[in-house]
Amino acid sequence: MSARQRELAARREALRAEATLQREFLSSAAVDLQTRLVSLDRGIAIAKQVVSKPLVVAGGVALIALIGPRRLLGFASRSAFVVSAGRKVMGMLGKSAPAISEVVRSRLPARLRQSN
Repeated sequence: MSARQRELAARREALRAEATLQREFLSSAAVDLQTRLVSLDRGIAIAKQVVSKPLVVAGGVALIALIGPRRLLGFASRSAFVVSAGRKVMGMLGKSAPAISEVVRSRLPARLRQSN
């Protein structure tokens, strides 16, 4: 084998190795993109459900008009924090989470309790 052929063979192997790395990178990027798009699809589905109910839209507009956008945004950010923290706590508790909800329900006034 001549020097030129060895050089071309080495170059071919280097290109194959580079192509393999690029395929692996693209594969992992595609998986990441797919998980983000699933979240986006869920958000769009929720938005479509909300928009399809004019009473909910009118209620939201009325709420913004009555409370004011700045106070409503502050309330929403605090609520999001509480919901996020609650989900984490419930996730850490695992199987004991239903027992806690029963305790909370038992402390509610009788008129507010709902049996499932």
